[in-house]
Amino acid sequence: MPEEDLLKIEEIISNVIHDNCYPLILPEISFVNHNGKYVVKIKIYKGNNPPYC
Repeated sequence: MPEEDLLKIEEIISNVIHDNCYPLILPEISFVNHNGKYVVKIKIYKGNNPPYC
């Protein structure tokens, strides 16, 4: 998969989280190559304003 596609997927995921979660969540999104396939890794840290919906 071209790197441009990975960046596009990252942007889509980030926008979905931003548009559907409150208060604002800032995820850490990365891609891990596992046996020739990319796996999406999304890390969300505990925030200061729970609860999150």
